[in-house]
Amino acid sequence: MFRQFKDNTEFSQAIATLARLYKLYLNLSKSDKTEDNIEAHQIWRELGDSYWDILFALIDAKLENTPDQLQFDYDERLFVDLGYMPGIMEIHSEFDPRAFLSAKCHGGIFPVMNFSDYISSYWAIMNGKEAPDPNLGENLEGRINAVQEDLIKAQEVRDKYLIEIADSFNVNLNSRQAAEDLDNNLLSAMKYSLRVPEYREGSEDIRLQISRERKLFLDTENAVMLMISSAQQAGDNPLPVFEAEAFKNMHETTKILAKKLLYSQMDERKIQRRNQKLTESCTDMTDTMRKTALKEMLEKKKEYMTVPAKNARCDMSLLCQSAELPADYIESAAEIERLSSLDIEMFNVPRVRMYTGLIIHYYYLLSLPEALKNQSVTLLAHSDGTATRIKNCALLTDKLKTTAKNLR
Repeated sequence: MFRQFKDNTEFSQAIATLARLYKLYLNLSKSDKTEDNIEAHQIWRELGDSYWDILFALIDAKLENTPDQLQFDYDERLFVDLGYMPGIMEIHSEFDPRAFLSAKCHGGIFPVMNFSDYISSYWAIMNGKEAPDPNLGENLEGRINAVQEDLIKAQEVRDKYLIEIADSFNVNLNSRQAAEDLDNNLLSAMKYSLRVPEYREGSEDIRLQISRERKLFLDTENAVMLMISSAQQAGDNPLPVFEAEAFKNMHETTKILAKKLLYSQMDERKIQRRNQKLTESCTDMTDTMRKTALKEMLEKKKEYMTVPAKNARCDMSLLCQSAELPADYIESAAEIERLSSLDIEMFNVPRVRMYTGLIIHYYYLLSLPEALKNQSVTLLAHSDGTATRIKNCALLTDKLKTTAKNLR
């Protein structure tokens, strides 16, 4: 592993330090003596620093010839993204690193990426190049398409159920036309609700068109809900409460997905503006200055991860541990996506919306209650460099809601 850098003194010394400390840590951690366990804990902290030493040495070695693109191969991603070095470190017997690194998360409101993805994209943008697509998640276009597909599927399910209810209770409503009106005017209603740039900055004709389509959506929505209420009071065989609630939840899901779609679309201008700002700030830099700027960014990332970890009294090491299987990337990202739907209105607050980046690292994963039970580490690392570390799903929900409330 890393044979191409065997002649790099700094890199070789950093790996030798890791190997020595890790061997000592394993011996002490297996001891029943209290003093050995205390020393093992201290050495684990030193190992956490070794991760960053090796990462900096690796980047220095890869940037020796100053390439425009910084790509990590499989062995390098094992260490950067998983904190694992074969031949030196132990790993859970059931863990498959190759499958773990080849996982692809479903697109959603959050941009999902590995740590190596983030480093690669940052370096490319510094050099005025287009950021490479992330290995773990979707690029912006993929995210938008994924949310759009989810929205279409949700509308189809809702529409089918609407027509079935209307046909079963013979209500005075053209259910097929109502379904079509809800589908066609949903985005305009949400554009008005979110005051998207298209509405705020658009011409008077565009604003009027969005307003008209919003009114048609609201009128149709009211008519449909009135139909549901009537069906619940229909004679001897009313619509059961749980079926009425199921339909309302389906309808609410389409509105949430429409808002996610609009937020994802609005990300495009924000991302372009941020990338342009970074590129322009590096235009007059020498190669050495750009390399230094990249390392300074990583130092900030280290600080953003370390400070919340200390406050939460959680492990600060990014190295792979062998005691437990890591949470699945796909499940972790899906769980955070699901949690965002519980309070989609929080994204109305600009200072919350600007923090919608997610970097998933092996040990900084959402704690899934059933999957991890006693695991308690989460890192919600945002695109602007902030980081929030939370112990479980319930705390994550409370944290997001509290943040939105405070910023309002």
